[in-house]
Amino acid sequence: MTWDLTGATILEVVPPTLDSGDVGFSKRLKRVEKLVSDGTFDAVNIPEIHDEENRDARGERKKGFSTRLDGRILGQKIREEFGLPVIVNHVVAHAPLDRQILWLHETIREYGIQDLVLVGAPHDRHPWPGPSVAEANAAFKAEFPDSDLRLGNICIPGRPGSPVPESERMAAKIRSGADFFTTQILFSTAEIRD
Repeated sequence: MTWDLTGATILEVVPPTLDSGDVGFSKRLKRVEKLVSDGTFDAVNIPEIHDEENRDARGERKKGFSTRLDGRILGQKIREEFGLPVIVNHVVAHAPLDRQILWLHETIREYGIQDLVLVGAPHDRHPWPGPSVAEANAAFKAEFPDSDLRLGNICIPGRPGSPVPESERMAAKIRSGADFFTTQILFSTAEIRD
């Protein structure tokens, strides 16, 4: 089951919290069913949500964090229930490459998911144990060279303060194995007018 890389309309579905249990899982599936029932979407994208260091000026969390269901579980169920391809996002910075390769094998063999978006570290204020996105791209493609594995990466068009243009970052990621890109939603309150 696949989707066309050009002109696809993709629904993003955040996994339910673990605290919401089976009720939260069922509610999420009902919401997906309602949204995809008219055939508008070509695939479903499932982000991987982590607790990040988002704090206000007083050092307090801006919003409480709740651990989420593994997106692969939700993705597998969406594919089975609604016949839609799924794309699972995965942050590669959190664990060493050997653990990333184990995650990849599990994702393909146990969940049947071959469309992934690899995400890097949320910031560079300290070193991370995992590979860069480009390193993960190359390693994942080498691990499954003759498969239908498709890797997406994140494009951040307005990356503030970066000495490397985003176009050069994208070119390097393509050379390392990226098949497509997705962007992060950019929002600036300074651009809102009354």
